[in-house]
Amino acid sequence: MKNILASLFAAVLCLSLLAGCSSKKPIIGKWQGDQGQLEFTEDGKLLMTMGGVSINATYTLPDDGHFTMNMDLGGMKKSETVAYTVSGDSLTTEDNGKKETLKRVK
Repeated sequence: MKNILASLFAAVLCLSLLAGCSSKKPIIGKWQGDQGQLEFTEDGKLLMTMGGVSINATYTLPDDGHFTMNMDLGGMKKSETVAYTVSGDSLTTEDNGKKETLKRVK
């Protein structure tokens, strides 16, 4: 019986450690705000929808508090780095002194 309990405890411990090592970033997912919607995918794609206009972009995470968007707007390439924080189901972005809070779409 002790061996079974010890094995079960070891299995639960391993699973909890694996769950803590998840590579998923908290920014991944769909976010809705007053100005529109952002969707960050695991493979580095970003879809922005604002006022009925959708823009496909890519993004990188240079650190835990910023994302860099890379867009091609009709042949004109643009790159912009935005500060962000994620707290629960809220994503707050700050760009050029303007803050916006978006809610996670479930």
